[in-house]
Amino acid sequence: MSVKHLMLAMFAQRDMYGYEIKNMYDTLLVVNENLNFGQVYSTLARLLRDGLIIQIQDSENETQDEKKIYRITKNGSDELLHWVSQADNWNAYPDNLSYKLAACRIIDRDALLSSIEAYRVGLVQKMSELTKTQQRLSDEQVGASLVIERNIFRLESDINWLALCIDKLNAQVENDYS
Repeated sequence: MSVKHLMLAMFAQRDMYGYEIKNMYDTLLVVNENLNFGQVYSTLARLLRDGLIIQIQDSENETQDEKKIYRITKNGSDELLHWVSQADNWNAYPDNLSYKLAACRIIDRDALLSSIEAYRVGLVQKMSELTKTQQRLSDEQVGASLVIERNIFRLESDINWLALCIDKLNAQVENDYS
């Protein structure tokens, strides 16, 4: 996940305070865990250090406790464009389940099948949650809707794939006993 790049996209829209960044992030990624303030400010510090944003003066707020406003730089805009135009990498082994399946002939099959079934049940529950979230979104939340739809399609695919895994592992057990 690229918090850095999503923040740059927000800054490309307008100058923002740290609190606004957190709120917009949480709104854009409805299905993800909320971003904590520690991550907001540590990411801002890295963006400042790398010259991707600058801190500007708040001309409307002249009090001692003025809020810090951030603005994207030319380097930040260039980095954002580079990130948006890059093709994403695909990883053949993205999670622990992939490694468990790779080791299916050397680990306990019953435990593996139980793990796969528990994982499948969790995916079905997650798909139900995402479908409900999708139905609650407004027409203006196109980005969040696209993220949810992508994840629903991925879940559906994984659920079907898990059924295939279970069938193949069960067929292997039958072959071992015949």
